[in-house]
Amino acid sequence: MRLLVDEYRKNWAIRYMREAESDLSKAEITPISSLSVNLAVLSMRKMQLAIYYGLGDPSYVAFFVGNALREGVRDGDSFLRFLAHLEWLIQIRTVKTSDSDKEDALTEAKHLMKMALTFVTGIIGEEFA
Repeated sequence: MRLLVDEYRKNWAIRYMREAESDLSKAEITPISSLSVNLAVLSMRKMQLAIYYGLGDPSYVAFFVGNALREGVRDGDSFLRFLAHLEWLIQIRTVKTSDSDKEDALTEAKHLMKMALTFVTGIIGEEFA
């Protein structure tokens, strides 16, 4: 099967997804709420990087997402809207890390994990563990 990305970016996407899964599992079992929230945010950032590597060069993708956050997203570009919303969510979670947000952060990270796994698996053309 022909890949949409090269082996280098494919391997980085897989690596970031594995690290994100590990960070999320640590966040779920950590008894300290603030540490759990920070691990969940770290996991979300790594999922974001996995998606960016699946799309190509992460610095270019981040540039377009940053522009979308500043200038808004056109109506027809739902995937860019998703990426901009993801960046916004991570920025909010980075600033708002109170102990009471543990369950919300974990829930958001779990939902993002499902979406990121679906995307990365589809783009690299294979399942990974």
